[in-house]
Amino acid sequence: MQSAHGGPPAIPVFSTLLGRDMIPLHGVASFVYVVPDHRSAMVDVCVTPDGDGRSRASVRYRMTSLSSGGDDYVRAFGEAFQGFMVHWEEAIQRHIVEEVPLVGT
Repeated sequence: MQSAHGGPPAIPVFSTLLGRDMIPLHGVASFVYVVPDHRSAMVDVCVTPDGDGRSRASVRYRMTSLSSGGDDYVRAFGEAFQGFMVHWEEAIQRHIVEEVPLVGT
């Protein structure tokens, strides 16, 4: 799996979040990916209803550098994060309304 932002391949690890009753939570997803000797990240996505036929998504990234090269990447990612979120908000909207395929940045 090629890293969406370039660089070495990422190794994804997916998980399902469970509630107290051990039943998977609806609208919640989490995954971890590791780029060996570079960085690791955990991404949490939560989608909740927001009115009639609407949803609101929150996305949380936690990224850790695994090397000096990873340090630069993590710093640049943090500086560009808001731009990434604007890109995904617009891409998801186009996907829903116009059925445009979702493509990574």
